[in-house]
Amino acid sequence: MNQDELQASRYGRTKKASKRDRVFAIAIAAVALIGFLVWGISTTAINANNVTADVHGFTVLSNQQTEVKFKVTRPKQASVLCQVEILDASYAVVGYREALVLSNASDEQTVLVNTTGQGTTGVVKACWFK
Repeated sequence: MNQDELQASRYGRTKKASKRDRVFAIAIAAVALIGFLVWGISTTAINANNVTADVHGFTVLSNQQTEVKFKVTRPKQASVLCQVEILDASYAVVGYREALVLSNASDEQTVLVNTTGQGTTGVVKACWFK
């Protein structure tokens, strides 16, 4: 019996055990890959019908009014309702408006939002189909 065989028999690292460990690791990796693929495909399918909006700019017209320009991305030409908020320096909401984007309207929108104080930014919080 050589030194490697002596250590293998003493500590349990036989060729049979290392082959079993390798098969176990491959099986775990395969299950993880299949799980990741299922998650990715389901997430893509769920989010395929989501409406998104990107703010392209805003202009503070006064302490009582702010203009917000945004672009709506929608998978189908249907009416969309978007929440537009104006925030102040402490991120408190000082203005709010729901903007209706009709199905035949342009995806580029400009809305005026009345505010209760000086706004420092305009955001589109969420959009959904009406």
